[in-house]
Amino acid sequence: MTADGQHLALIDGDFERALTFSSAAFRAGVDPNQFASIIASGYPFLLTASPSEPVDCLIASGVVALTVRFTLDTGTEVDLAYRMIEEAGRYAIEAAGVLPPPEIDV
Repeated sequence: MTADGQHLALIDGDFERALTFSSAAFRAGVDPNQFASIIASGYPFLLTASPSEPVDCLIASGVVALTVRFTLDTGTEVDLAYRMIEEAGRYAIEAAGVLPPPEIDV
């Protein structure tokens, strides 16, 4: 899976390989050092071997909206939403963002 492949590359610290899972448009604007800074500042949990599981996936017109839940060492769960596009016979990550935790109103 594209998201898993990128996560494994990030755990290995291989930002160049991690970028290969991104869309051509994303790669055109970011080099491996910039990508490392983006991950370290906004998505540091991706740098560890946090267990992950897909929790939602929608596919329409060649676009995939995938939500993956990461469980941190503290037990905290973080949901990351990926937007992937079909490109060169595979799905490539176009964007990703952390989803806010659900609010429960009692």
